[in-house]
Amino acid sequence: MGWTCSSERVLVGLALVLLLQWALAALLAAHQLPLSSNLLSKLPGSHHANGQVVTSWQEVLLPLSSNKQQHQQLEALLQHLQRLHHSHSERNPGLTWVDDDSYVLLKPILAAPSWARDATQRQLTLATQSSVSNIMDLAVSAQRFKGPITAAIFVAAIDPHLALAAILKLRACFADVDRHLAVQFLVANPLRYPYDTPEATPSAATIHLLQAPCSEGWFTEWQSRLSVHDNYDIRATTALYPNNRLRNIARDIAVTPYTMTLDVDIAPSYNVHQELAAALQQAKADRTDLNRVAFVIPVYELLASQRMIPATKTELLALTKQGAARPFYKEACWKCQRHTDYARWEAWGDTPTATYTVAWQNPWEPFVIVQEASCPRFDPRFKQYGFNRISHVCHMRMLNYEFRVLARAFGVHRGFKRPSKFHASKQAELDRNRNLFRLFKRELRAQLPHGPLCLNESEAS
Repeated sequence: MGWTCSSERVLVGLALVLLLQWALAALLAAHQLPLSSNLLSKLPGSHHANGQVVTSWQEVLLPLSSNKQQHQQLEALLQHLQRLHHSHSERNPGLTWVDDDSYVLLKPILAAPSWARDATQRQLTLATQSSVSNIMDLAVSAQRFKGPITAAIFVAAIDPHLALAAILKLRACFADVDRHLAVQFLVANPLRYPYDTPEATPSAATIHLLQAPCSEGWFTEWQSRLSVHDNYDIRATTALYPNNRLRNIARDIAVTPYTMTLDVDIAPSYNVHQELAAALQQAKADRTDLNRVAFVIPVYELLASQRMIPATKTELLALTKQGAARPFYKEACWKCQRHTDYARWEAWGDTPTATYTVAWQNPWEPFVIVQEASCPRFDPRFKQYGFNRISHVCHMRMLNYEFRVLARAFGVHRGFKRPSKFHASKQAELDRNRNLFRLFKRELRAQLPHGPLCLNESEAS
């Protein structure tokens, strides 16, 4: 049952704003930066330093990094949160209530000042999503992708100041993160899920980690601190992990013509931009309708003990022969991935062939690059484990999408996925989402009566 009382909604909004205000104030104090009142010019309704008029405060990209100027803009964010705190309207401009008030989307998008300008010059954005537990994986993706990344972060059991501190530290220590990453937070409603309500101030351990020098030891320590649980392994009193809603949020931030939706623990190969450019050139030569093409990224799993991530397809194939790498979900759900035709992909080696076409089959949940403006959204009703990406690909199938596999680009997941390692509630979630998937397909058939069928197949398990 959702919160329908206006006063309760306002109280929750004020609580969230105060929590982030405390978080930012503590982070600034940890860096010994005084608060100031001379930065309101960076808030909506006035001008940026470059003279650009801001017409909507959601357009402001608020940076988090290590230099003084960007710390000052953290102060501007604090000033804005203070303004929200004094707003007693249910239409609080800094918060968006979603999904029967289970979640609150914080509207500030945290990014470098030049992020939007740089991103609009590019063709492709990596759109990803994560819980706080996997935030550190963003550093690997940023270093390999070398292009705009949009990340929707779900803040549940871990306090928001720890999430903010992790992003701040990543920006301070990794130039690619600082330049390319844009972040937005989705927070579990703290009145509905009291387990998620954080302390008012960050712990001494958080401040210590924030002040520590950039090093491998610091990175490992942060990973240990953040990795409280896996994305889906959450307590019954916690909001369900909204993976599809997070994917949509990340796509909404993107400003490039194409998006590649990968989970945060999957690192892309270095050559994705070049391979997409070649594939687009091939598709245009074929006079293919680019509004209805999905470019598939084959994904592999690496043994957890394998420290080096392959830089090229040749290196990946060598690891596959050694048993240190294998196709994604090979053991966990091979029927969900095998239609990518990994044998064909591997047989082609590292020769410069742009793409090959595969037929859609059920069940299939590939990771894809799509033209953002024409691609359907992910259905946000799917939460936790099961059918969240399968349902999206089913929708694409019914819209007559063609699936072309990029012959040299790939993604790499850290660790082998093993059925015995899944969280305890996986089967119950799968059963619930299987029923939702059946409803989803009936709804699609009603909307798209003349599209290809996605109705008479057996469900994945």
